Amino acid sequence: MVLLPLCLVAVNVVAQTEFHWGFKGGVNLTTYSTDADDVQGHMGQWGALCRWKLNDRFAIQPELFYSRMGVRSAEKVLYYNEGYGYADNFKLNPSKFKLHLITDNIQLPIICKYYFRTQRLPEGLNIHLGPLFSQRFDYSISTVSPLGYLLDPAMSNGDSPVADLRDIARAQNHFTVQAVLGVGYDSPSGIGFDVRYQYGITPVFDNDHNACYDKKSRDCVIALCFSYVF
Repeated sequence: MVLLPLCLVAVNVVAQTEFHWGFKGGVNLTTYSTDADDVQGHMGQWGALCRWKLNDRFAIQPELFYSRMGVRSAEKVLYYNEGYGYADNFKLNPSKFKLHLITDNIQLPIICKYYFRTQRLPEGLNIHLGPLFSQRFDYSISTVSPLGYLLDPAMSNGDSPVADLRDIARAQNHFTVQAVLGVGYDSPSGIGFDVRYQYGITPVFDNDHNACYDKKSRDCVIALCFSYVF
């Protein structure tokens, strides 16, 4: 008997919400919180979204999309000895060595939106926040040696620094959680734009792995996105 009134209330709330669905896409500017000395730009965040607008001020927006993230020119993620020729005093020399570590991910953010309702601001302007759940399904690595050669991890014999790079990629957590904070605009025509900052709550790397990397690293992403809802 208790469930019946709760179900009636839930049905009434759903009936009063405004529902939209659509598509989104954009660009990721990604780096690590402690490892990278450069920002890597990727075409990422291509997928779909649905939006339940509860009233004039609040909405819930789950999304599901493919996202590409990574790091470039990492200076502190590796700790090789000087015998390899691209490190000085156990620190990478960016003029001698370049690392590109890219990951492919399926991501599910659950965004809560607050819409401003003032005469001074355009209708549809909002701030939003929420958790983002990310599942890695693939990665790619490339390096540039002091002589400019592109080193392929698949051709490593197990003794070269490239093998260590592959171990570092494998040491990344497959599942991570990020926090999202952003500002956006949803126009009455269905076109939307937003800028988001995503910061990793869980670390990039698995703490139980023995590879040489900074275990305090977190994903840092600035996402510039557009969307269209029906």
